[in-house]
Amino acid sequence: MSQNSNFLIIKIGSIGDVIMATSMITALREEHPDCRITWMVGHASYGLLKLVPGIDEIILVDEVSLLTGSRFGQIGAVLGTWRDLIGRRFDQTFIAHGDRRYNFLAQPLRGTKRSISRDLRGGIIPGRHHSVEYARLVTGRDGPDMHDGRIPKIDLSLLSGAHPLPAQKNPYVIFAPGGAKNIMRENPARRWPVRNYVKTAEALIGQGIDVVITGAASDEWVLPEFASVPVINLIGQTTWSGLLALVDQSKCVLTHDSMMAHLPRFLTTPTVVLFGPTSPRSFFMPGGGYHFITTESKLPCQPCYDGNNLADCKTVDCMGGISTRVVLDKILSTMVESNASNLQTIPVESSID
Repeated sequence: MSQNSNFLIIKIGSIGDVIMATSMITALREEHPDCRITWMVGHASYGLLKLVPGIDEIILVDEVSLLTGSRFGQIGAVLGTWRDLIGRRFDQTFIAHGDRRYNFLAQPLRGTKRSISRDLRGGIIPGRHHSVEYARLVTGRDGPDMHDGRIPKIDLSLLSGAHPLPAQKNPYVIFAPGGAKNIMRENPARRWPVRNYVKTAEALIGQGIDVVITGAASDEWVLPEFASVPVINLIGQTTWSGLLALVDQSKCVLTHDSMMAHLPRFLTTPTVVLFGPTSPRSFFMPGGGYHFITTESKLPCQPCYDGNNLADCKTVDCMGGISTRVVLDKILSTMVESNASNLQTIPVESSID
C-alpha cells in the first residue's frame, strides 16, 4: 500500500476507549508517514480528538441517538454518517469495535477493504493491553514484531493560555472522584469511595499541597462530600484544552479506572490509579509515570470484569479496601521522585488509615 494511503477509523465508544485507540494513529503514521487519517467519532470525544496530532479529518456521529435512541433516532444517526461518506474513497477502513453492527456505518464505502476488531485472531485478546491490540488491528503484526501501543503526545503549544487557574503558589494534585460511566452504562463499582478522596485531600492540604477536583458536570454529586474541605472545584468548568493544561502543570493525578486515568497518557504527568474490579494490565501500560494500587490482599473475585460488565456486587470490598494511607504515601513519594516540589519526607497524619 502506498505511503499516501487514505484511511478511515471508526471508533466511537467511551472517551477512555477512544484514548486507548489513538495508538492506531501512531502505528499508521510509522508505517505510512504520508497517509491521510479520517476518524469517525461521537460528540463526547470530538473536542479531545481535535487536539490529538495525526488526525486529518473528524466525522461526527450522533452517538446518543445511535446507541440509546429510538429506532427512528438510530436510523437518523446512521443516515447522517452515510451522507458524510457517500462519494468518499478510502483505501482501508478500520472498525475498532467487536460488534459487527458498527460495520453498517461504513455501508456506503462499497469495495473498501475493512478490518474489524472481531476479525483479529480471537478479537481483542483478554489480558493484553487494549492500545497494543488496537495497533495490531491497523498493522496486522503480532508476536515480537507487534507495535508497542504508544499513543500520540499532545502538542503543549496548543494549550497555551488554556490553563483554568491563576498562577499557583502551592503545588497541586488533581483528584477525579467521579466518572466511571458512559452513554451505555455506569460502573460505580470502579470508584474509590468519595469519603476516602476527602480524607486524602485533607491530609495533602494540611501539608501545603492544593487539591483540585475535576470531572464532568454530571459528577457534581461528589461536591457535598467536600463541603468542609478547601479544595479547588473545577467540576464541569473546563474545556478539553483547559483540562489538559491543568493536568500538564499538576504534580500528580489521583483517580480510579475512568477516563481521567487515561488522559495523562497524552502528557507526562505522574498518575496514581486505583483498581478493584478491573485489571490495570488490560488498560494501562507499565511505567510512563503510572502507579497502580489495588487492595493489599487480593480478593478471590478480582477482577470481575468480563469485557462488558462487572459482577453485581453489593459491597465492592476491592475498592473500599484500598487504604487511604497507602494512597497518600504513593502520591507523596511520586511527587518527591519527580522533583515536583521541595518536598522531602512528609509524615502521614495519624488520622489517615
